[in-house]
Amino acid sequence: VGWNIQLMDSLDKNKIKDYLGIFDYVVGNPPYIRIQHLGKERRERIQKDWTFCKSGSTDMYIAFFELGLDLLNETGKLGYITPDTYFKTETAKPLRRYFMEHKIVKKIIDFNYHQVFNDATTYSAITILDKNLKQNKFYYFNGYEHDVKYIDKIDLADLNYDKWTLAPNNVIKRIKEIETRGVPLGKIAEIHV
Repeated sequence: VGWNIQLMDSLDKNKIKDYLGIFDYVVGNPPYIRIQHLGKERRERIQKDWTFCKSGSTDMYIAFFELGLDLLNETGKLGYITPDTYFKTETAKPLRRYFMEHKIVKKIIDFNYHQVFNDATTYSAITILDKNLKQNKFYYFNGYEHDVKYIDKIDLADLNYDKWTLAPNNVIKRIKEIETRGVPLGKIAEIHV
């Protein structure tokens, strides 16, 4: 079997369109680059071409999630190791919303504060997606290597689009109880970062 290797800017939709929807698997380690670290023209093109990157100072790896999903056929599977920031950032809200509405998250392995790469300080997670899954729950592994802290099945109904709190189900339920008590500080005072 011959290899079909192409050298191209994979975030250029004009060049990649011939490959959309044809792969069974997409596996990768997308670049961890904040969009503000790119040139103006490249930034504008990414924000124009990629739905998950329309607003804010997004991360380039968010566009790669969309690219990977576009490259998959209807039953395709994707596995990426990326920063875990998409769990909580405002700019990743469209990505979280897509995952939840399409019910494609199969498994997340969260390395938390354990550094996976020797030459980069980042909090990493492996995300496994299955376009044909259509399930309300996904496996969540919190830990690293042989020291798995816990494994749980997270129910999408227990998450919200604004921010994912990934923890054992009993912890998520307790957090929801706490959040419904009293008045949030943001309702009675202005908060500035």
